Amino acid sequence: MTDRLDHAAANPPIGQDASSRSADVPDHLLTLDLSHSVIDPAGDTTMSDQYPPSNGNQPSWGPGNPPGNGGGPPKGNWNPPSPPAPPAPKRNWFARHKILTGIGALILIAAAASAAGGGGSSAASGSPSSDTSISTAGPTSAKSAASTPKTSSSPTKKPTEASARKPGIGAPVKDGNLQFVVTKVRTGVSQVGDEYLNQKAQGQYVLISITVTNVGKKSETFSDSDQKVQDAQGRTFSADSAAGIYLKDNQVLFETINPGNSARGVLAFDMPVGATPVSITLKDLSLFSGGTTVALK
Repeated sequence: MTDRLDHAAANPPIGQDASSRSADVPDHLLTLDLSHSVIDPAGDTTMSDQYPPSNGNQPSWGPGNPPGNGGGPPKGNWNPPSPPAPPAPKRNWFARHKILTGIGALILIAAAASAAGGGGSSAASGSPSSDTSISTAGPTSAKSAASTPKTSSSPTKKPTEASARKPGIGAPVKDGNLQFVVTKVRTGVSQVGDEYLNQKAQGQYVLISITVTNVGKKSETFSDSDQKVQDAQGRTFSADSAAGIYLKDNQVLFETINPGNSARGVLAFDMPVGATPVSITLKDLSLFSGGTTVALK
């Protein structure tokens, strides 16, 4: 062991003298510690595989790699430490969430299939129906024409004028407990009364003869002033009670009629010359009565 150290001190590396080499060798290497030496059976003194502990700055070598000449890093199998491995690349969101990605893909596929199926079904439900109607119309047209009864294409006939007309002269009509029958109509009368007691019309008198019957169970009152006549122009005329006084045996001015009894008389209407009466509305004395209409033409 001493021979090795002396040899190392006597043969410094090229370009370095012995004094500088000795200065570079640590003191614990220059001082021989026999406690770590063993004598083999051949009589040679060798160093233990374990070197004395070094300070914090002294590198350690493994077995079989003693420090080389000059105190530098050991020769042989020593390798510098490898650089740290680069961090693993971070996976994207889809790779980290495989379940959610799979669910989303299934939803998209289902939506696309539904859209495609809906369009196809609508096209299938629309066009084949027209094709079917065209194909079946030819061979079955004769049969359908023979089996299906013909329907009239003419419009429904409107009610005849007679059926649309209101009850006319001679037809009984009723309002409340009073029943009316128009028996006669006279137009163009200029004066009513006799040569001594009379009244002249402003235009012309239209005289309407009626019969009023009480069909109820109590007495009813009839008043001529409640009766109205309509002309062809839609105008309405009231009865002239003063002219009615000059008419003989007139019982329909203001008359109380008992149940089952009838009153007969004439209603006088002063209308313009040339005016044509088309209907008359007859009613009882009730305030809530709408009256009933009789056609005069």
